[in-house]
Amino acid sequence: VSLYRGSLEAERMCLGGMLATEVQTLNTIMLPGLKHFFTRNLEWLTEVITEGAAQQLFTLSGTATDHARIVLSTLQGALLVARAMGDRGEFEQTTALLISGLMRKG
Repeated sequence: VSLYRGSLEAERMCLGGMLATEVQTLNTIMLPGLKHFFTRNLEWLTEVITEGAAQQLFTLSGTATDHARIVLSTLQGALLVARAMGDRGEFEQTTALLISGLMRKG
């Protein structure tokens, strides 16, 4: 979350997210690199979420990979929406709900 927050505060966007919005117009030579970017991010997030669940920090309602997909999609979307709305609070509210949804209950 802090990585995306830093992008928002610096008035920048995630390059992967920017390219993904233009995937249909990209040169086909760029597509494997873009796919690799998202695949690698999902793999890393899956590892982090798996470890968090093993340490009983996270409560998962699906697989770690399912949650990794939700985290990445939410962060990408929250960054886009906050930029479009010109409201960083939108990002903070969305990411707070994302985190609280993962945290161990009880």
